[in-house]
Amino acid sequence: MRKTLPIILLILGWNVGLAQFSNRKCLWITEFNQVIKLDSLSVEPSSINTSSPISFSFDINTNSLNVRPSESLDSVEVCYRVFPFNFSEPHSTHTFSEYDSTVASRPIIIPNSYNLPQREELFTVEGIQKTGSIS
Repeated sequence: MRKTLPIILLILGWNVGLAQFSNRKCLWITEFNQVIKLDSLSVEPSSINTSSPISFSFDINTNSLNVRPSESLDSVEVCYRVFPFNFSEPHSTHTFSEYDSTVASRPIIIPNSYNLPQREELFTVEGIQKTGSIS
């Protein structure tokens, strides 16, 4: 019993871990002549395969598939591969105006040179100029 438990856990863990690396997905389509969004991620257009030879059109900008009706079929399985992100949505944390150096709407920061801090003196002796540091 002690020797078989790790082997069973290893086999089950291998199957679960393998499923996380696959980017191939399949979808059964039962409604024809309608626009169907395949996935929220970007679909690789050349990887779209169907279980039956049918005609379809794919829009790469919206990841949507339009399957034309067929008299002999009631459902079709469509398999495809996805990229790990969506190409049609922006992936930036800053706006374009933050990167553009010609934008005039930025506040201009001018250092206030009139509020300089007063110099502290340990020994006040008038008439003698003191520069440098005491070490």
